[in-house]
Amino acid sequence: KKGAQLLAFDCRLHQARWDKAAAERKQASATHEVNIQLDRLGSVSTLELDVSSARLAVAQAELDIMTTLLDRCTINAPFSGRIAEVHVKQHQYIGEGEKVLDILNDRQLEIEMILPSLWLQWLKPGQPFPFRVDETGRDYQARVSRIAPQVDAVSQTVKVFATLDRPSAELRAGMSGTARISPP
Repeated sequence: KKGAQLLAFDCRLHQARWDKAAAERKQASATHEVNIQLDRLGSVSTLELDVSSARLAVAQAELDIMTTLLDRCTINAPFSGRIAEVHVKQHQYIGEGEKVLDILNDRQLEIEMILPSLWLQWLKPGQPFPFRVDETGRDYQARVSRIAPQVDAVSQTVKVFATLDRPSAELRAGMSGTARISPP
C-alpha cells in the first residue's frame, strides 16, 4: 500500500548527530537572543551580534542536514504496488544511491510497442485497437496513449505506448501479446 514502510536503516549514529546538532542550535539561539538584548542596551559590538547570527545560521543548517538524513532512515512505498525484486540483504552495507528495491505499479499497466515509422502518417494518440495477450489468450481493448518523439533511423521504427480501456486482474507486467492496429 502507498505509504507503507518497506525498509528501515539503523540510524542510531544519525540520531546522535541530530541530537548534537539540535543542542548546538539551541546554544547558538540562546547566545544570539542574549546578544540581541545586549545590542538594545548598547552592550555588545556589531561584530559579536553578526557572529552570533552567523553561528545560529550554521547551527540551523547543520540541524537541517541531520533532519534530512534521519528522514532517509526509512523507505516508504511511493505508490501501491508490488515489490518485484529486493537487491539487498539484512545487515548489508549499502551506499547512497544504490538500488535497493524494484517496486512495480501493476495497477497502471502500459503496453509498449515498436511500430513502423511510416504509420506516423495515420497513427494518433487515442486511437483504439484490440490487443491479444499471449499468456491469457484473450483480447483486450487498448488505446494509444503516447508516441515517442524520436524515430529510430536505422530500423525506421518508433516506440508507441498504449493503455488498456479496462485493466484485468489476470494481467501482469511483462506479459506479451499482439496489437492489431490498422489505419482508421
